Amino acid sequence: MNISQLSPDRHQSLITVVNHELRTPLTTILISAELLSRYNNSWSEEKKLEYIQRVQKAASELTQLLNSDEFANKLKDYAQNLQDSVS
Repeated sequence: MNISQLSPDRHQSLITVVNHELRTPLTTILISAELLSRYNNSWSEEKKLEYIQRVQKAASELTQLLNSDEFANKLKDYAQNLQDSVS
């Protein structure tokens, strides 16, 4: 079964699972980048560096998550459960 064969409800459930796993690091990156952009001229170099490091840490966490066997296994297990429930 591929994703295009899922019912709309099950497709949405899969998206929700993936979204849940990715949300925190992506939110950290987006908010930090927005704040850096907005306050670039008024923040000290130390404050800017703090937010740059937050972006780097979140990007690293996201990369580790996407490369992790645990994340891949969660998706495989979820896809298998969906397939079993459709069969």
